Amino acid sequence: MNPFFAMMPEGFVGVGVAMSTLAAIIASQALISGSFSIVSEAVNLNFLPRMRVKYPGAERGQLYMPGVNVFLLVGCVLTVLLFGSSSAMEGAYGLAISVTMIMTTLLLAVWLRVHGTPLWGVMAFAAVFLTVEGAFFVANAFKFIHGGWYTMLLTAALCVVVMVWYRAHAIRRRYMLYDDLAPVLPTIAAISRDREIPKYASNLVFISNSDSPRQVESKILYSITRKHPLRADHYWILRVHTTDEPDTLEYSAECLIPGIMWSVDMRLGFKVEQRINVYFRQVIEDMEASGALDMLSTYPSLRDKGIPGDFKFYMIHRRFSRSSGCKGLSRWIMTMYELLHHLQLSPLKALGLDTSNATIETVPLIIPSAQSVDRIRPVASSSQTPQK
Repeated sequence: MNPFFAMMPEGFVGVGVAMSTLAAIIASQALISGSFSIVSEAVNLNFLPRMRVKYPGAERGQLYMPGVNVFLLVGCVLTVLLFGSSSAMEGAYGLAISVTMIMTTLLLAVWLRVHGTPLWGVMAFAAVFLTVEGAFFVANAFKFIHGGWYTMLLTAALCVVVMVWYRAHAIRRRYMLYDDLAPVLPTIAAISRDREIPKYASNLVFISNSDSPRQVESKILYSITRKHPLRADHYWILRVHTTDEPDTLEYSAECLIPGIMWSVDMRLGFKVEQRINVYFRQVIEDMEASGALDMLSTYPSLRDKGIPGDFKFYMIHRRFSRSSGCKGLSRWIMTMYELLHHLQLSPLKALGLDTSNATIETVPLIIPSAQSVDRIRPVASSSQTPQK
């Protein structure tokens, strides 16, 4: 007999079963909502791939992530099928709880120290709780072969994903180059007026991740001016920022080349659906109403009918190149990152862009080797005596 129900009077067992069921439901809801919050923060900190987030309430903590919900469903079904009964899950459950308690204590100790708690107070707090929790951990560690291995396997898999994603982002940022726009603006203006270059679009909008409106990714400038000149009537550099307020919906625009190029910064609340295509057209309408630009098509046949020019959104994705010189762990991390990248939410879907008027250009990300590469040398041609 289960000791928990054996402690109850015989007539109270039915009530105990009902209370246990309700407690299990409450605990499962706490697990689900907690998973949403933790995964959302991990995505914001670049620990996990981008996922779709929905906000049913007005608070940022009230969120729903369909991908995480499906993952929990599949994980629960597989766990039940693997163990078969709750009694067989004692080893996995006990080890998971003890590890969670230890990690909570360590994180709280770090938080206390960062917020000015004296070192002796932090050490005393950690010593008391870690002694008790360490005893629980040692006791549950003996159940490793009876289910504890399952907890450690899931933990190791999650740690690998987190470390790969975070480390890969750090490597990518290290080799992500930004250039000042000012020296290139005359060239962009000349390309826009050069009728010998085929027109790519009437309005070409580049999605940028740079923090400064005066800088942009070097690959964007390379695509405009060198790779195959992208001529357009109007160029736009668009940056999208997410704020901590739920309903923020505002923008600022700056003219870089009169009549040709602008920089637009959008600030959207965390609850606002990122329908960039719609919001950007609203920005254009405001600027056109103020007389800052003329959006009618430059083609005479369309301009006479009052038809506006077309829009094309352009994004740059730097994909790890196999020809990179990095070796060992760095190469393995970047290879795994490219595999995980296919699992995340598409950048076009995340920004609410229509695939019919958006392009993602994939360019190689070449990481140089730490070792110097030998330089090839020309061979002097040998003169030969002509034969008779």
